[in-house]
Amino acid sequence: MARKDMISVEDLEFRTETNEAIIIEYCGREITLPKSQIEWPEDATRGKLITVEMPEWLAEDRGII
Repeated sequence: MARKDMISVEDLEFRTETNEAIIIEYCGREITLPKSQIEWPEDATRGKLITVEMPEWLAEDRGII
């Protein structure tokens, strides 16, 4: 169930994942997003554009919005 402080950010390029985070590319920068804070398509492959649900504070902190 989506929390109301979550926002959807579209067209983020999936790069890779670690045990704790995913790495996306946004505006030419690689950005790490902690898996514990986001919802994302877990079947994403490198180079695929994905939509990530994340808290608005996290998007602001990472310079995505």
